[in-house]
Formats: sequence, C-alpha cells, structure tokens
Amino acid sequence: MTLRAAPVSYAYPVWFVQGGGVSGLTVGYAPAYTTKAAAESVAVIDAHARARLTSRMRLVVEKGFEAVAGETLESQGEDSQETPLADSFPVFVKGSVTVGGMHVVAVTPDSTGPGLPSGLVTLGSEPPGWIQVPPAADGDWWYAVGVSTAYFREYYGWDEAERHGRQTLALNAGARMRSLMEQTEEEQRAVLQVSTAVELGSVSVVSRWRDANNCYVLVRGRVLAVRTR
Repeated sequence: MTLRAAPVSYAYPVWFVQGGGVSGLTVGYAPAYTTKAAAESVAVIDAHARARLTSRMRLVVEKGFEAVAGETLESQGEDSQETPLADSFPVFVKGSVTVGGMHVVAVTPDSTGPGLPSGLVTLGSEPPGWIQVPPAADGDWWYAVGVSTAYFREYYGWDEAERHGRQTLALNAGARMRSLMEQTEEEQRAVLQVSTAVELGSVSVVSRWRDANNCYVLVRGRVLAVRTR
C-alpha cells in the first residue's frame, strides 16, 4: 500500500488573504515572540513604515540576465531601491493575530472605522487564476504578481513577495532594456539589463496564496510618474 501525505492547509485572517477589500489597509509583520505584546509592538512599527512607503514611493529597479549560446536567459542578480515620498502619518490597528510562526497586524489611517474579524479562513488547494494571468489595468490601477520562496520564517516570504510585486508593477509601467552580444571562439553570450525608475502610489495587496514552496501576492497601485534614467 502506498501512503500519501495529506495536503497541507494554510489558514489566515480574511483581511490578510484579501486585504484589497478594506480601504487603506496595510499589513505589518513580526516574528511570533514569546509575548504577544512584544510581537504586536514590532508588527505595528513595521506596518507604519510600510504604510508610509506604499502610500507614495519612488522605486528604482535594475535586473541583469545572461544567456549562453541561445539558452534561456538566467538572472544574474538585481538591485532595487525603495524611497518613501509621503510624510509620516498615524495608523490604527484594526486586526491582530499570531499564525504560522508570525504575528501580523492590519492597520489603516482611519481612527473611527470598525475592527476586523480575527477568524481564520483556509486557502484553497488550487492556485487562483491571477497567479498565471493578473488582472488587466483598470483605469488608474495597475496589477502585478509577486512571488517568493516560502521560508521557514514565513513573514520573510510574504515580505519578499510584496517587494517583488512592487518591482514587477514598476517594470510593467516602464522599463529600459540594454542588450549586449559577445562572440568568442568557444561560445556566444547575450547580456540583457532591464531598469526602471517609477513613482507609485496607493500600493496594496489585493490577494494572497501559498503552497509548500512559494508565497504569492497580487498587488495593485497607481503609476504616478515614469522617469528616464
């Protein structure tokens, strides 16, 4: 008899999975420390900094790729810089929970709105369609998908997936490409550099999904300016 491992289920607050349903919502992360108070404090500080960044930011991205003899381009590294452009503003905790070895909080700039429910929802076992085909631009809103390895410390994976989503959003808005072909007696080498410098506003996570290997986020934001470099 062949034994099969049961599929892993992942459960999170609904505001974490589909934060796009709440205006101005930002999620902050922290490790699940011994005391909830310590984790809450770190997560709120993270959420405050993240809210200021995603409210309005300048994002500069450079990525390099290389291929030998017509093979698929392989990443040779990246460099990105995110600079907040908005003034600091207060945020208010609307939801808080410890799950998956991490503590997460939901904050908004609204001091009077109701709190968010803390009940957990289980992610579906099948990946959502937006992972393969993100929504098309809708008016001022642009969409992009970010992916990261699902690290042992789970908040690293979600944080990195969000960052990659913002990078993709910026590259979709406007990218410069420079290529170089190099021929030697042994091989032909192609090098491609992709770069962009964009101002984004109102960036948020619309939806999340994960499996045993990766964390995925669907992000949206407004493209405020595309700058040549």
